[in-house]
Amino acid sequence: MLVVGAGQAGLGVGFWLSRRTDLSYLLVDAAPQLGQSWLDRWDSLALFTPRRFSALPGRRFPRGASPYPSKDETAAYLTDYAREHELPVRLGARVERLTREGARFLATTRRGAVRARHVVIAAGPFHSPHVPAAAAGLDPTVQQLHSAQYRRPADVMGRDVLVVGGGNSAAQLAVELAATHRVSVAAPSGMWFLPARILGISLYWWIFVTGVLNGASGTPVSRLVRKRGDGIIGRDLQRLVADGTVRLLTERVVSATGKTVTLGDGSTESPDSVLWCTGFQPNYPWLDVAGAVDDDGRPVQDGGRSTVPGLHWIGLPWQSRLNSAILDGVDRDAQALVARLDDSGNLPGSRKVRAYFDRHAPRYDRQMSGCERLLLGAHRDWAVGQVRGQVLEIGVGTGLNLPHYPTDVTVTGVDVSESMLAHARARQGVRARSILLAGDVQRLDLPDNAFDDALSTYTFCSIPDPEQAAREAFRLVRPGGRLVLVEHGPAARSWVAAGQRLLDPICVRLQGEHLRRDPVPFLRRAGWQVETVQRRGRAGLVHRVVARKPADQEHHRTAGDHR
Repeated sequence: MLVVGAGQAGLGVGFWLSRRTDLSYLLVDAAPQLGQSWLDRWDSLALFTPRRFSALPGRRFPRGASPYPSKDETAAYLTDYAREHELPVRLGARVERLTREGARFLATTRRGAVRARHVVIAAGPFHSPHVPAAAAGLDPTVQQLHSAQYRRPADVMGRDVLVVGGGNSAAQLAVELAATHRVSVAAPSGMWFLPARILGISLYWWIFVTGVLNGASGTPVSRLVRKRGDGIIGRDLQRLVADGTVRLLTERVVSATGKTVTLGDGSTESPDSVLWCTGFQPNYPWLDVAGAVDDDGRPVQDGGRSTVPGLHWIGLPWQSRLNSAILDGVDRDAQALVARLDDSGNLPGSRKVRAYFDRHAPRYDRQMSGCERLLLGAHRDWAVGQVRGQVLEIGVGTGLNLPHYPTDVTVTGVDVSESMLAHARARQGVRARSILLAGDVQRLDLPDNAFDDALSTYTFCSIPDPEQAAREAFRLVRPGGRLVLVEHGPAARSWVAAGQRLLDPICVRLQGEHLRRDPVPFLRRAGWQVETVQRRGRAGLVHRVVARKPADQEHHRTAGDHR
């Protein structure tokens, strides 16, 4: 596994990876030393989270003179953390390109190439400073700085400074500059000031004990906080505004010409300097993996799960909860990310499924024959009759489909269970043109667009993440190719469907098999165009589905051994 970024998020992932003896891993970072991103910020920067809420898993933040750690203390903490846990960090290894071939990735860095089955992008959300387009209209005699460039008040020229922004950075820098400059703050809306302490206790303790800090991002209170925007921790700026030391202009900057800045209400300001505290934009120019980011360059992910097999994200704002992008929130997200991998680097649940079919391989044929005769019916001839050329069989099992294929078809069969494959190999004699491979169908080490069609019979019901498996099949099938499924699913008759609802939790728990899984929704989410759906078998239990990969869909063909 390769972790791109050795800041707080990357080190947190490294901690949980270090608890695994079955995964090799490496952290790479562009910086010459750990904590560089903190050292590069303004001199007086201090975290607005108390020390108790500024720690990574496995090491408390040291005590200090102030309840809030300084940037230098934070950088030193990260350095000591990596040393204490003996994390494998390669510094000065900027990733210049990350590409993919099959299920592997190739990272080209300034210190050599790294290949990995899994990649965690822990590069953080703060990449390119964002400056509004209006800035281009200002005269060169008006000094402009972004908060990423600011270091100290002496850097700011002239007397009058306009601080643009409504977040904590804008508030902290406005307070600092007020001692030496005449400061006006242009915020797009009224600032939400929160007390740093309530009844003498840090605000973070209150939002921690009430469950807000670690509440899932989808809860009502989290949605409310997210809609409201960043709260300003501390009331220092509020007091300076109240006594007239700082002017607060609750308007957005809409344009600038010469030495004049125009606000949303039509009023103007003529500052000597403008300090843009307008945040950052994500920037992943080195990420050359189709589907990893959207058209705006933002990560395509859900709780850190990428739609790209083997790719993971961590440290993003609101990734799973309010504190996902701060030190305290790394632990839970990192632990969850590592827990999603089983001992072979497969997706969750694969080990359980493999163990079940390893045990049941000797009697699988007999059980399946009875089910098909009594409930499901004969559909294998229909399924293999839909495919041609180079065919990927997903979940080949004991090879029950092998005798049914036309002689002009070449089959590559994949299954997670070696015991099932042992039985399939006994049938391989009737199919000279067949290859049998062990692997997790959710993530296969096979090249993109390698097959004309794909086929699966009674397999997706037991795949832990069927959408992921459908995406993997989508990657492997050539544009215009088809995926043919025969699956049991929700029955057409209500009384049978009621029985399925009762039995489903038991079957899932005992053998990982879902009785009521409808294949059509997850196929569509994975990009397949569903062409036909037929209901067969007793009570309409069997779903025969044909889906097609659009002809205009291509995947980048690139190169891709840290697992």
